[in-house]
Amino acid sequence: MERNYQSSTYTNSKNMSEIERARSKEHVPWCEEYEMMISGMMYRSWLSAELAAGRSRSERICNEYNDLLQSNNPKSGDSGNLSKKRSELLMSLLGVKAESATIERPFSVLYGCNTDIGNNLFANVGLSIDDSAFVTIGNDVLIGPEVCFITTNHPTEVSERVGGGMYALPIEVGDACWIGARATILPGAVIGKGCTIGAGAVVAGTIPEYSVAVGVPAKVTRKVIRADSNEDPEISK
Repeated sequence: MERNYQSSTYTNSKNMSEIERARSKEHVPWCEEYEMMISGMMYRSWLSAELAAGRSRSERICNEYNDLLQSNNPKSGDSGNLSKKRSELLMSLLGVKAESATIERPFSVLYGCNTDIGNNLFANVGLSIDDSAFVTIGNDVLIGPEVCFITTNHPTEVSERVGGGMYALPIEVGDACWIGARATILPGAVIGKGCTIGAGAVVAGTIPEYSVAVGVPAKVTRKVIRADSNEDPEISK
C-alpha cells in the first residue's frame, strides 16, 4: 500500500538497532508493520494480523493477572501459589526481571515484549503501558496510581492524520525514579536517574538526572542530592 507521509516527527527508514534489540525477546509479533512500529516509522496496526495477535495475547495475560489478584477469587489458592502464579504471568509478559516486580491490579500493557523493566519495580494500581515502541524502566523505580506510559502518536497535520497511520517513539526511565500518581509519560520522553515526577505531571522531552519535575508540561523545579554525593542540590529560581 502506498504511503506518502511527509512529517519530520517520525522516521522514514527502519532502525536496525531497535530491530536487533527485539531479536533477543520472546513472543515478538514479527511482521513488516512491527519492524516499522519499533523503528519510529509510520505504520498501520490494523493491517497486521501478527500485531493483533500480539495485543490479544497481552490482553489475555493481563486479564488473567488482574483476576488472579482479586482477594475474593476462589481460584486464587493460597498465598504461596498466588505469588508464584503472579510471577509467572508477569515474566511471560515482561521477562525474567519481572520476578522481583510488584505491580498492583489492574495492570495493562499493549504488547509486553516491548517493555523492559529493571529489578525491584513497584507500580501501584492502574498502571497502563502502551509499548508500541520500547519502554525501558530502570532499577528501583516507584510508580504511583493510574500512571500512563504512551509511546504512540499521530501526525498533527490533518491531511496526514485522516489518511490513517501512527508512529511510536520510545520512553526511558532511569534508576531510582519516583513517578507520582496519574502522571502521563508521552512518546519520546526520557526521565533521568533519580528523578521525581509530580502527581498529574505530563512528561515530554528529557528530564535531567536528579530532578524534581511537576506540571503540564512537566518542568524542573529543583535538583536533588545524589545518593552518593554530599553536595547541596541546586534550587531553581
